[in-house]
Amino acid sequence: MIRVLRDSEEWGSPHLELLQSNILEQLDAENMLCDLGLEADALERLAWALTANIQYAFDVRWAPKWVPKGSPHIWVQWDQTFARCNECLAESPALASENQARAWFSSHRVIHENTE
Repeated sequence: MIRVLRDSEEWGSPHLELLQSNILEQLDAENMLCDLGLEADALERLAWALTANIQYAFDVRWAPKWVPKGSPHIWVQWDQTFARCNECLAESPALASENQARAWFSSHRVIHENTE
């Protein structure tokens, strides 16, 4: 999982960490597409500032509309596959395939079935 630090402390919320990661990803893409020439440190500080302001004004919960309830969010990054539980936001380790990611989620999901 991407860990984002705010003044040397963790955000304390995986939802905010995901928000900050998405903001940073979008800023980085805009920086490249528009040839803005912003350094990585400047992008990180801008992403932190935007996330902090959103945190103060909104109740942020990661809830991607493309992932059906009870299903994992699965993605590939640098030839490695990952899965994220939409209930607790736990992430799998890097895996070799989507099938392995689904298997990880199936075994992880048991902890939620025991608490329902």
